[in-house]
Amino acid sequence: MCIEGVLQRIKNTLHVTDEEIEHELMPEILSAIEDMQRVGVTAADIGSNSGLIIKCVELYVKWQIDYLGQAERFQKNYERLRDSLSQGSDYNSES
Repeated sequence: MCIEGVLQRIKNTLHVTDEEIEHELMPEILSAIEDMQRVGVTAADIGSNSGLIIKCVELYVKWQIDYLGQAERFQKNYERLRDSLSQGSDYNSES
């Protein structure tokens, strides 16, 4: 799945249709991807249509925009999933 596909999935999850919000969401999506790569999640997996990768990006975006006033909850969930992916042999670049 390409970045635009991830963007569309995030917009659907957030229930937004406004094209203007894309300019706000795209930097958050890219930041999530960079953060996952920083801990060893491979770029190939990030570009795939893995539900876990997409969920991780979604949690990051929700954390950054303080979705429903639950930023702390989304941060914890994001970090747990990110760290779990970095440990898993299916997602870790060192495996």
